[in-house]
Amino acid sequence: MQSETKAIAENESSLQMRWLRWRRMGGIVLATVVGIWLWQREPRYEGQPLGHWLSAFASLRQGLEVDKREEESAGVLQRNHGKVVPDLIRLLQKKDSVFDEPWPPRPQNDVLAEALRDQLREWRPLPNWEFRHRAAEALGFMGQQAKPALPELQRLMLQTEDYASPAAAGALARTGDEGVSLLAKTVQKGSQPQKCQACFGLLKAAKLSEEAVRALEGALTDESFEIRGFAAQTLSKFRLAPEKILPALLTFTARGKAGDWGFNNRGQPADWLSGVLRNSVGQMDEPALTKMFQEQSVGNRKLIVSLLAQDNPAQAESLQRSVENF
Repeated sequence: MQSETKAIAENESSLQMRWLRWRRMGGIVLATVVGIWLWQREPRYEGQPLGHWLSAFASLRQGLEVDKREEESAGVLQRNHGKVVPDLIRLLQKKDSVFDEPWPPRPQNDVLAEALRDQLREWRPLPNWEFRHRAAEALGFMGQQAKPALPELQRLMLQTEDYASPAAAGALARTGDEGVSLLAKTVQKGSQPQKCQACFGLLKAAKLSEEAVRALEGALTDESFEIRGFAAQTLSKFRLAPEKILPALLTFTARGKAGDWGFNNRGQPADWLSGVLRNSVGQMDEPALTKMFQEQSVGNRKLIVSLLAQDNPAQAESLQRSVENF
């Protein structure tokens, strides 16, 4: 009788231990599932996760054109800006995932790591520069509503090695006077890559402040042709300071050759540079253009005449005659 009682007690104890083990395992599985769900969960706006709206913004923007999908997504974010801006700031702060390779990728030689990376990408996109880029683009579309993000946008813009830096510079310009002022100060006091980035960002400003114009005009005398080029491109877009742009660019254009920055494979000014020069020539009044033309070298005179002839052949011929009679 005692042996039977003892056997029953041992059996019950064994069942309890199994039950406890199963409960522990079940708890671990449940915690894993909940953790994955929380990891994948995104804030939702107007029925869609934030990532859906951010996917509308091009990962690498070429030019300043805006498509309808970007406008629709920007409208949703603007209507919910109070909650959206903090979420976008958190995306700007995200660092690249340890499971994601930097761009361009390094050679893949770890099969296990690659398989894990692929599986994680199926669960959720891994943080990388595109997260930051799309967040910055979205903040740019939000304009002055994105002012709380100015410190993070400035930080990202100054990190010129980050592929999202140009988007941050453009977003700063579109937030209004404060963002434009931050870019102008960078043009004046930043490193060479930071100055280029800031000049490029100012291209997207709705208008330039006096501070920004002074900074860009100062950049026209920089030793770097890249900085001069970006500053000239921005000033030319706003039809400012043509009498300063031309001498600043012609100094380098005269000795440019194939393979140099701003020149094509034939050693001629690239389309954007040619456009800036042509616009500046066209914007100058005739007496100022004639005076500057007479002070140039023979090579620069030929370049100016060829640029002017594309839009105003009669003026180009008159300019050429002014030198012959000089």
